[in-house]
Amino acid sequence: SSSSSSSSRPSRPRHRVVVAASDDDAPGAPTSADDDAPSPAPTPAPLKSGGKGGGKRRADSTDAVASFLTRRFGVAGGLAWLGVLTFGVVSEQLKTRREVREAVEGTTAVAEAKRVEVATESGLRYVDIVVGGGDAPKNGYLLAADVVATVVGDGDENDPEVVVLDTKKTRRPLIFAFGKPTGPITRGVMEGVSTMRQGGVRVMTVPANVGFGSEGATLSEGTVPPGATLRYELELTRVSVPPS
Repeated sequence: SSSSSSSSRPSRPRHRVVVAASDDDAPGAPTSADDDAPSPAPTPAPLKSGGKGGGKRRADSTDAVASFLTRRFGVAGGLAWLGVLTFGVVSEQLKTRREVREAVEGTTAVAEAKRVEVATESGLRYVDIVVGGGDAPKNGYLLAADVVATVVGDGDENDPEVVVLDTKKTRRPLIFAFGKPTGPITRGVMEGVSTMRQGGVRVMTVPANVGFGSEGATLSEGTVPPGATLRYELELTRVSVPPS
């Protein structure tokens, strides 16, 4: 009969591919797919810890010299370079301390009876209170100074002296480059500083022609009138070679 012939006819086999379940599928038996279904992408191999070309990334050294010496000579080479750097820092500190010590040891106070006023061609006048024993300024050197600047009056109550700058009060010394007048450091003050040494104290009387001239100025403690003469009490606390 037709029913028996259809049941006895062999069925065409259907090809199936068994694919292993991925981590995202439910755990258990494998899943099936047709022949034309794309195969899953291969899982990348895990990075090796250590060894060349994988694992944890070695941190780069911030000092190329130390890195090279460490690779070439091992840890001892890196430590040797660290020693050189440390020696340089300590040497600079010792040099600074030596300069300060020499300035202090060579500084001499001038007795009041022996103080002599010096007048220059520009009209600047000065008297040394303390002769410094440190370095002398040179063009481009960085100087630090405590300064008290006063507008010189006529001596009567209608024209009193007025303090217009006092770094001792503010505890903020003036820092300036020698040879470059700026702010309260006028041409006259620069001329007076030129023959000082670190540690020295000098009182200068600066006329308007080498001071603030006919324009005057406004400083931190007050105003300098046009044509005014100023008296500066200046202590040269530091003379330094500028950083290269």
